[in-house]
Amino acid sequence: MTSDKGDRAPGKLDAAIDAFETAALWLIRCESWQKWTIVVGSIVAVTMLDLSTAAASANFRTLYVVPVALACWTLRPPHAVAVTAATVALLFLKAELSYGTPEFLSLVGSATARTLAYSTVAAFVLSFRRLYDRTLASARQDQMTGVLNKSAFGQEAAFLLSRGRASGTTMLLAVLDLDGFKQLNDARGHAAGDAVLKDFSVNLMGEIRRSDRIGRIGGDEFGLALQVGSEREARQLARDLHARVSDALATTGRPVTFSMGALIVPPDEASAFEPLMEEADQLLYAAKRQGRNTVVVAAAGTDGADRRHGATAGQTAAGVATSS
Repeated sequence: MTSDKGDRAPGKLDAAIDAFETAALWLIRCESWQKWTIVVGSIVAVTMLDLSTAAASANFRTLYVVPVALACWTLRPPHAVAVTAATVALLFLKAELSYGTPEFLSLVGSATARTLAYSTVAAFVLSFRRLYDRTLASARQDQMTGVLNKSAFGQEAAFLLSRGRASGTTMLLAVLDLDGFKQLNDARGHAAGDAVLKDFSVNLMGEIRRSDRIGRIGGDEFGLALQVGSEREARQLARDLHARVSDALATTGRPVTFSMGALIVPPDEASAFEPLMEEADQLLYAAKRQGRNTVVVAAAGTDGADRRHGATAGQTAAGVATSS
């Protein structure tokens, strides 16, 4: 008969590991200022402990490994290396102040040992972070086009929406679909279709910022999640994006255009990601009904009348409004 304690122990351990993993993921995704605050704060906290009167009876020096590990996990490698070097230098100066002027060989030996120890920790954490990033990118990436896959795009777009509500930022959710893609596949083969998907993805990625997200959510269907300054900016951005990518597609010599449904999401819009994407999808269908090669833009929660206003690629280039 198995002991209840034996059964509970692995569960508690798994829960602790899950909590640690959640914290590690948050450290990766939090804002840059938050990362620096945590790293610098940990250095200050450990230094204060090390200089306190309690340090006489307890050795807090080993805790300096905490800010080094945090820096290597959260910051870019050059910044992490700089934090590691600063930590080693801080320990060196503290040893000088605490123990006066030690013998040369003792000084070199202790400095070398500290440098080796903290460099090893930094190298391991940086390596694990790079391996994590590569594994995550492979699992979240659409292998054909290099953009996010459907699942990853949903997670990232939902996260952007949540952050936009918290910061008062307007979002633009868009669904894009290639026109005539099936006919191209049938006429010229799958290799030609694959080339179009890759070209389209490259052009889209070239038009958005690093903070925005693009994903392949179907065979020839893509999703976009972009942060914008206002509803007016969102409408203009949708028109400009459609015009520029349409122009780029025209240079490929393939008879393919694309339609786009773009939904403006103000920060006070409480709907979840899935219903909002359904609204954007309905805007895409409206663009298809208008003859394709068109962008239709509307604010979240507007009725069908607003969604009937669209513009073709030529019209968007001329700056015609897509909705009232």
